Amino acid sequence: EAGTEIRATFFKEAAEKYFDAIVKDKVYMFTGGAIKVANRAYSSVNNQYEINFSGNTTVHKCEDDDKIMKIAFNFMKIENLPKIDQGRSVDVIGVVHKNGELGSITTKKGNELAKRELTIVDQGGKSVCLTLWGETAKRSDSDFENFPIVAVKGVRVNEYNGRRSLSVLQSSIFVLDPVDQKNEYEELRKWYDDEVVANSLAIAPLQEASVTPGRKRTRKLLSSIKEEGLGYGEN
Repeated sequence: EAGTEIRATFFKEAAEKYFDAIVKDKVYMFTGGAIKVANRAYSSVNNQYEINFSGNTTVHKCEDDDKIMKIAFNFMKIENLPKIDQGRSVDVIGVVHKNGELGSITTKKGNELAKRELTIVDQGGKSVCLTLWGETAKRSDSDFENFPIVAVKGVRVNEYNGRRSLSVLQSSIFVLDPVDQKNEYEELRKWYDDEVVANSLAIAPLQEASVTPGRKRTRKLLSSIKEEGLGYGEN
């Protein structure tokens, strides 16, 4: 109820047993999990621990409880993304300033994967490219028209030529028009309508990421960046 969250992973027989039994947004009681220290570099979940479930795990469905939050976001401002190491996962919210066309790429395994690039902005006046993949990218063009607000939990921070960008992963949660985030949603909507639409406020792309002295940037081929940004290991 307080918005506390924890990441849980099912392994082997537990994953197979409960894959179809657990439904998103429903309430369950879990027993038989093992607590471990979380690797915060690969998760935006605001908890120093995580839970692993295996063969000893049991899951029981409970009555729905509206007091339990469905998603707990910990939003990061776009202007602060250059301070974040590439590969980390963060939560963001922004207005779709520009909507790219639906396209596709071919993965190393020869599979075609849908791709769409959005340019999102927030009150800091900075923009960043947000790449959508798969079914999320295939959403109707109309979903991204008229400057909607989007929120993403667990989006990956990428870097190419010193520029930060964002890539939605298979594990990310993408929300179009996140009205449940009342304060952030209303403040962002008002700012964009008043400043950008009405007063033509200029939006600037993020500057190059800052580099700690003595630390080298990792430069990679564009093909490698595309592959690593997917988060779709099975493709």
